[in-house]
Amino acid sequence: MPRARAAFGRRDSILSMANAGAGPARVLLVLSIRGQNLEMCMSRILSVIAIILVTVGAAGFAQKPANEAAERAAIQAVLDAHGAAWTKGDAKAAAAVMTEDADWVSGDGSTSTGRAAIENDHREALSGFAKGSRHTHPGTPKIRFVRSDVAIVDGDSYMAGLHDENGKEVPPHVSSYMAVLVKEHGGWKVTAFRSLPQVKP
Repeated sequence: MPRARAAFGRRDSILSMANAGAGPARVLLVLSIRGQNLEMCMSRILSVIAIILVTVGAAGFAQKPANEAAERAAIQAVLDAHGAAWTKGDAKAAAAVMTEDADWVSGDGSTSTGRAAIENDHREALSGFAKGSRHTHPGTPKIRFVRSDVAIVDGDSYMAGLHDENGKEVPPHVSSYMAVLVKEHGGWKVTAFRSLPQVKP
């Protein structure tokens, strides 16, 4: 299986359930009872917690920026830029919102480490199963500043126009994610992105 296909969490079993009209509760149940997937989920959550603890250090929590509204808008703009670039099929622009040493973990635990690797995986996806797909980050994400230049973001990702291995378009879906953004050189960048293994209707 191509690395990019795995890197965006498109497990065939989940797609089959979605195509069959299975509700989100059933999908979550299957994911929960498979020990390997549950272990992956816990590993991803713990890894994000570790990133937060290391990043914050002795500086403490909740050091909000002076102009919080402006920083929230800037973070939203980063998320919107990624979705817009993906929809245009522009892997380079999509990866440009990441730090040079960023890592991306998909819903199935596959990892892309470094901006260059993330760009390559985006490009492979956008020229394959995700060609012509549409991607946005709908709604207002939950943003918590742990430092004036570090933010934890919880939000949703919308995908439409993906195709299965037979070239058949699969139904649109919304999944959740957790991301850590850092402010460097005056702008916000994604330094860690964790897709969560759940599918919403």
